[in-house]
Amino acid sequence: MRTVSVALALCFVAGSSSAQLINRVQGVPNDRHSVEDAFTLSNGDVAMAGESYNFSGGFNTSATITRADALGVPIWHLKIRESGAFPSAFGIRETPSGDLVAGFYRNFNTETLCLAGLSGSGSVNWVKRFPGVRGFPSAGMEVDSSSGAPAVIVASQFDQQAPLGGQLLRVDAATGGLIFDRIYTPSVPTEVNDVSFADVARKPGADYYVTGSVTRLINGEIFDTDLFVARLDATTGAVLWAKAIGTPLDPERGYGYETGRGIELASDGSVVVVGQINNPVETFGPDGAVHIRFDAANGAILAQSTLLDVQVAAASLDRLSNGQMVASGTRSFGDGQGFPHMWRLDSATLLVDWRREYNTTTSLGHDAVESVNPTQGLVLVGNHFSNNAIGFPDQMFIRTDVLGDDGCSAQMIEVIQPPVILTSNNIALTMTLDQREFAYAPTAVFETLQTNLACDAVPCVGDLNNDSLVDDADFVIFAEAYNILDCADPLMPPGCPADLNNDGFVDDADFVLFAEAYNQLLCP
Repeated sequence: MRTVSVALALCFVAGSSSAQLINRVQGVPNDRHSVEDAFTLSNGDVAMAGESYNFSGGFNTSATITRADALGVPIWHLKIRESGAFPSAFGIRETPSGDLVAGFYRNFNTETLCLAGLSGSGSVNWVKRFPGVRGFPSAGMEVDSSSGAPAVIVASQFDQQAPLGGQLLRVDAATGGLIFDRIYTPSVPTEVNDVSFADVARKPGADYYVTGSVTRLINGEIFDTDLFVARLDATTGAVLWAKAIGTPLDPERGYGYETGRGIELASDGSVVVVGQINNPVETFGPDGAVHIRFDAANGAILAQSTLLDVQVAAASLDRLSNGQMVASGTRSFGDGQGFPHMWRLDSATLLVDWRREYNTTTSLGHDAVESVNPTQGLVLVGNHFSNNAIGFPDQMFIRTDVLGDDGCSAQMIEVIQPPVILTSNNIALTMTLDQREFAYAPTAVFETLQTNLACDAVPCVGDLNNDSLVDDADFVIFAEAYNILDCADPLMPPGCPADLNNDGFVDDADFVLFAEAYNQLLCP
């Protein structure tokens, strides 16, 4: 316990405008819906790719594409399905013509990678199927218009030969015609066992950069999974450099596990990767995020940072118009429960300047993108598990301001970034070509989604006596809790309401939040 005077001076700070309440779920009763990827369209709408399934009459799944307005209200929802298969969409992008290209998997076999070209209204223009296999953490895709006709590029994994390889596929965005399908496998299988691609980035007219994972055999007996990043020549496909990035082996902590999830190019041309890493401060415990900036010319590490207690989502790194980066994922509790998270990175230092958690029962964060209409902000999509009347779970759509505030459930979470030692090892890859295409004509049907707000009241941070004001009466309550400090102290009021950032303590970080609310006085 500590003692402070109730006359503790409040440092008034300028209050930011409250974000418009946009935190909604959308789905169909008795169906399960999820979103894996999102893309902000040129008119401000948001396109989302994912899946839906139900158990009526057997287990039926569909790859889904949803187009919503900037506030998350569905405009149309398309299901791509096939009897006996398990379609699931992993990516969605817009072409310069306003058409869309979606990537999805149709099954769990080795000929399951599919692409579909859609009009802006959701009608199907073409569907193609190629070799490639559904993997974790799924795949990444981009549209490239730097070499004439727009093309879609997919980074995936390939397992029709041993060892497992990474795959870079490029097709014509207007027709689905195959331009190339490059497969990258370890040159020395006794040293590197498997390679898998998870995401791709390309500066217009330049080379390709991919990230994913690589499994190395250490001293002929220890398997170690490392984050993988490489630069691939745009014309020939040659590997210009490829790196395995990991933490030093520690017998007490077990085998290391680092894997790339998302990749983007910074404004200065350097390469930024977000990945998953073992918790750097605990022998056992939740995973964390690792952020690494590489020299594009040679793969040298220029900057790095970590973030504790988050599971990074697939292909979940996006560069904002101001040059900063936003990433997303989930804080998991190990029992299926979790809260979606979004955080922003300085593109030069890779330090996290804010991290938000969205607590509306159990939800999972999968992708975050920038939105500029009707006002600049961010959109976070994923899954929302709830007891509402739609489904179990539903698509999640959270629209926030530029600081991640949705005006509803957002909590600012303390940013903990412990240092970590990373090692870098060159790896050699062999490239082969696969030019096969397979006939494919799945069924495509439209469905109407229902939509509800996930929370229907804007919480008033700092209103500790629930009178819709944040005033001196609330400050007396806050000061008493500040004196106690620890939420676990039996003297603390039930629920520890003055712990405004939910870190288990009522301390200076909470005081900053309280002061801002006190400055505004009236609840939103």
